[in-house]
Amino acid sequence: SNNNNNNKEESDISHVGKRSREEWIAESQTLSLAPMMEYTDRHFRHLVRLLSRRTLTYTEMVTANAIVHEHRDEGISREDGDFYLRRMLASPKVDEPCILQLGGSDVDLLFDACQIVDLYSHQDMDGNIDVDSISYTGVNLNCGCPSAKVAGKGCFGAAMMEDAILVRDVTTAMSQAFHGKMPISVKCRIGTDLKQTTSSSSMEHHDDDSEEEEYKDLCHFIETVSSHNIVTHFDIHARKAILTRNISPADNRSVPPLKYEYVTQKLVHDFPHLTFALNGGLINLQQVAHHTTTTDTTTTTDDHDIDGDDNKHKASNLVGCMVGRAFASNPWHFSMADQYLYGEAEPATPHRYQLLKDYGVYADQQERQWGAMRTRRFLCKAVQNLFAGEINSKRFRIALDQTIAGSAKYDKDNATPISQMILTAATTHLSEEVLYSSPQITWNKWLSKQNKQPPPSLSSTTTTKTTTNDDGDTNNSNTNNDNDNDNKSIIAEWQTRRKQESQSQQ
Repeated sequence: SNNNNNNKEESDISHVGKRSREEWIAESQTLSLAPMMEYTDRHFRHLVRLLSRRTLTYTEMVTANAIVHEHRDEGISREDGDFYLRRMLASPKVDEPCILQLGGSDVDLLFDACQIVDLYSHQDMDGNIDVDSISYTGVNLNCGCPSAKVAGKGCFGAAMMEDAILVRDVTTAMSQAFHGKMPISVKCRIGTDLKQTTSSSSMEHHDDDSEEEEYKDLCHFIETVSSHNIVTHFDIHARKAILTRNISPADNRSVPPLKYEYVTQKLVHDFPHLTFALNGGLINLQQVAHHTTTTDTTTTTDDHDIDGDDNKHKASNLVGCMVGRAFASNPWHFSMADQYLYGEAEPATPHRYQLLKDYGVYADQQERQWGAMRTRRFLCKAVQNLFAGEINSKRFRIALDQTIAGSAKYDKDNATPISQMILTAATTHLSEEVLYSSPQITWNKWLSKQNKQPPPSLSSTTTTKTTTNDDGDTNNSNTNNDNDNDNKSIIAEWQTRRKQESQSQQ
């Protein structure tokens, strides 16, 4: 299609002429989608790209061992059935900017894995923009995962923070595998408890001496890893990783206290030649704006307790914030990112009905490429929280579950397209008001709940038209979508017909 051709040309220009990968990342990293296992797969990342053209996305962690193993088993030819490898690595050009996160601690294995990614990327640079093509803007090494499956002795993740030289050697090898043409970054914690020798609680008790030593260890890690001038950016979850106790990954994301000041005040000051992104406990756009707004004002303390009002900030090398669970649990909240954080004239999508239609095009392509049995569950999972907090959102999720169950009886010759099934689930259970509310309307409702006023800067850039009916209710429509009224009429007819059918069956 012409739209696909335009997307392809823009992506090609981005890599070749207009800007380097480093420049592209720098322009996009104000807000990043954090890497999350079983969440930030290629389908959810595509949904986020439809929500925001600018947000930097990260893949879920892919282990170097898995890449090398699958490559040896399957090769790189699509005809040879490399589904599992492409399922791990697929990231089409239209979904950039996107960072591939790798996990591992073996220098040779990570070098081989990066070579395979580079090989696939070159294979897909022949103009292919298929949904299974591979194109990344950067690569990130996981040095922050506290899971026992990852961070145990001899493994990787957060445990690697105890061996900064190894991390430096690994990232050097990764860069060499890409011939120095791929930006390499590191995601880590502020430290671990592996050096702790006392039995006191590592999560509650911290005297001044222990905090000083903790920060000193963090500085040693940052300084060592960056000493080869390959890693110049760190994504830092501002919590210590608890590895010596049997606590769950979920507890490791919430129990250790947040120490934003390590990043927002100390690291940015002590390493002005490096850049940092803050991760941990961030749940909304106002918090992101607070931490990334740059002024000459002195920084405040207790940054993690902010409510969004105080925009005094920060060193210029605190370049962004990384949001994870909040993004996955309510992606629509971040539909105002392009306007609010990046200064775009309008959001990337006018409303959730249009978003589902656009996502449906992608979903149909996926099913044609790989089949319903392999993809449908993941395709539906990506949109299951799109209406979080709305009336009947649970019914929408149940309808998606029924769609997934139907994949076992999928007949490709007589099947209803997955796009139509998703739209049917939405139009059956959700109101027109919900489906056609613009990002601006939803944003204003959220601000109202927070007892805040809409930011004045947005009033001049909104693309919605507001009218008031006889009952005093406000109606909003996007002025750039002439077909919205027709679409709404269709939805109303569908909903009326289903109600009549339901009543006739009773």
